[in-house]
Amino acid sequence: MKMNVDASVQTLEGGGVSGLLLDNTRTCVLAFAEPISIHKDPTLLEAMTIKRGMEIAIQHVYYKLQIEGNVKWSLIKLSLKMAIHLT
Repeated sequence: MKMNVDASVQTLEGGGVSGLLLDNTRTCVLAFAEPISIHKDPTLLEAMTIKRGMEIAIQHVYYKLQIEGNVKWSLIKLSLKMAIHLT
């Protein structure tokens, strides 16, 4: 299964998380979209999107996932922020 995720940020309020779960024929088997009002940081929202997508996939008994999106860049930025915060 491939999970394609994306996050969006609004200027006045939090943002949203969304994603698609695709099978090996690229047919959408599951989709989600939810508002998030607690974070305005795009990197954190992207990480929250990945987490939420994984929770939904597990609820539907999809355990092997290939995650696609701004994942790598978001995780690198989040790691850097955490490293700076800890020093």
